[in-house]
Amino acid sequence: MKVNLKQGTPEWHEWRSGGLGGSEACIIMNCSPFNTRRELFLVKTGRKEAEPFSEWLSRMGAIKEIVGRDDLSEKYGDVFVPACYQHDELPFIRASLDGINYSGDTLCECKFVGDDMFKLVTEKQFIPDYHHWQMAQGFLASNATRGVYVVIGRYNQVGFVEIERDDDMCTTLREAIVDYWQLIEKGTEPELTEKDTLDMEGNNEFLSLMLGYKKCAAEIKSITAQQDEIKTQLEALAGSHSAASVAGKVTRFKVRGRIKDKEVYAAYDIADEQLNDFRADESVQYRITPAKSLEI
Repeated sequence: MKVNLKQGTPEWHEWRSGGLGGSEACIIMNCSPFNTRRELFLVKTGRKEAEPFSEWLSRMGAIKEIVGRDDLSEKYGDVFVPACYQHDELPFIRASLDGINYSGDTLCECKFVGDDMFKLVTEKQFIPDYHHWQMAQGFLASNATRGVYVVIGRYNQVGFVEIERDDDMCTTLREAIVDYWQLIEKGTEPELTEKDTLDMEGNNEFLSLMLGYKKCAAEIKSITAQQDEIKTQLEALAGSHSAASVAGKVTRFKVRGRIKDKEVYAAYDIADEQLNDFRADESVQYRITPAKSLEI
């Protein structure tokens, strides 16, 4: 069902916050590179403020959408306009479409992308999962049967990937959204995933350990700076040679330059995902970042 709203207005923002929009489909399907199901839950239940979106990206995205729609309209000989839709039976399933034609059978999703993604989309007809689910929600809400994934590069070059509505994908998404909406209505938090951040506020052990870590880091930084200064002086003494005495040795050697991966990929037309078969198993690492305001 079409909803008579202008995108970007206060009424539109209120409507979006009262349901689940297309950009949130990938979160519900656990493939968002930015947010988790729990983080979205906290926002939807008013327990947390949504993270502010980059004003520059929002502005550029809006400008590039117009470029993409204009190119698409010219390509199809049809007019595509922004529009808001919600599911006929499940009104919390919503979609704010970048464009849909007047007959309502073809929708478009426009994305401003970098050079590498533009090449991947246009040459390999690739659509990232998180954008594919967003389009699936557009199909659910609008009942369109065809879609066009539109990418716009920094020089306003435009690429297209045409897709058909996938009923199985739409059914899977619909069931997942219904389940997730029930969690919101009941106030039941989704299970934590590896991407979620544990809340350690008020945990004294965490505070003590973080203080100790910050103190050690400051001491290491000071000692490392002293060591670097001594290293520079020893290198100056050695000059263009190695140098040695009974006290030790300064060894001068050359290191081969690193291979410039992106240049190799471009020269031999290799997409990054083609290298996955040659990657070692991923490992888990931790980065400790004490708060700047934490006083030692």
